[in-house]
Amino acid sequence: MRGTMADKRDYYEVLGVEKTAAPDAIKSAYRRLALKFHPDKNPGDKAAEEKFKEAAEAYEVLSDADKRAAYDRHGHAAVGGGGTHFRNAEDIFGAFRDIFDGDLFSSFFGGGGGGRRSDRGADVGARVEITFQEMADGVTKTVAVRRRDACGTCRGTGSRDGKAPVACRTCAGRGVVRRSLGFVAVQQECPTCGGAGTTVSSPCGDCGGEGLKAARVDVAVAIPAGIEDRMAVRVPGQGEASSRGGARGDLIVEVAVGEHPLFHRDGPNLVVEVPAPISTAALGGELEVPSLSGVIGVKVPPGTAPGRRLRVRGEGLPRLDRGGRGDLDVIIVLDLPESPSRRVREALETLRAAEKDDVGPTRKRYGDLLRDHRREAEKKKAKK
Repeated sequence: MRGTMADKRDYYEVLGVEKTAAPDAIKSAYRRLALKFHPDKNPGDKAAEEKFKEAAEAYEVLSDADKRAAYDRHGHAAVGGGGTHFRNAEDIFGAFRDIFDGDLFSSFFGGGGGGRRSDRGADVGARVEITFQEMADGVTKTVAVRRRDACGTCRGTGSRDGKAPVACRTCAGRGVVRRSLGFVAVQQECPTCGGAGTTVSSPCGDCGGEGLKAARVDVAVAIPAGIEDRMAVRVPGQGEASSRGGARGDLIVEVAVGEHPLFHRDGPNLVVEVPAPISTAALGGELEVPSLSGVIGVKVPPGTAPGRRLRVRGEGLPRLDRGGRGDLDVIIVLDLPESPSRRVREALETLRAAEKDDVGPTRKRYGDLLRDHRREAEKKKAKK
């Protein structure tokens, strides 16, 4: 399906899960990626289509216990360099239809079968912005939703006179018609009833016979703690009403997470840069470090080099997949004064003088390598 085995990404990396991930976590990760990169949501985006296929290939292997065990031992070579070769998005959703509910499958492929359109109402989408702290704590947001509800004039029947819809004469209530093209017969949505299978004799003037009218409603959406930017939350039963007496569709809310002035996110972990004075980095000490719960003290070992990471367990974000919390990574940044005072300058000059006699292991190794390099350069010059 894709390039050579050497070009392939690790399947766990593709799905964004750890190698110890449970089957449900793998299933959830694939479902999220499939919805995110589906071609219908990214028309003309070849990169998104490739990611869509890549996620399907990874799930096809990791969802099978035997294939996963072989892959864990021997990598891509153990599974022939990949899973099933998929031609398109519908091919993939068809192969893994069991992990997508029928309503979701129908929303992508108009029912996926060939009979009458689903009685279920359509899903609707919305977007909500939350702060970084709201993401960390979890929050309930009121989201303004535009959808179609049952028409108040005809009470959702679509009929001006209140008479019940009757079976469509064109398709005999099936919602589809068949056409013969030489030796091939094709099935299409009925042009008269639009796939509903029914018609009304006197359409309602307010809704045009559809039984639905545009409406704006406010919906409370519970957003779980630890959600990632651009993930979606599904709210069952808050989509459009059905014009044929079926269940409502769902509301799918994409969540945009704002940035934090101190923290950066690395999956469930938080990363923060903390400036340390020269003396603390050299001699050790304690620094005040921000965390989601407030300010905590973190011990800095003596001889801490700039860029070193100090990990604080359990001070990260809530994990969506298996519970618990991530960690807090503290990156030490050396705080060098741009214009040191006279007192600091004198102290640094004293330190410089003392450092000539007190050489640390890093400088000693560097000095030895530098001495060897100088000798080789001198030998090279002597030969010339």
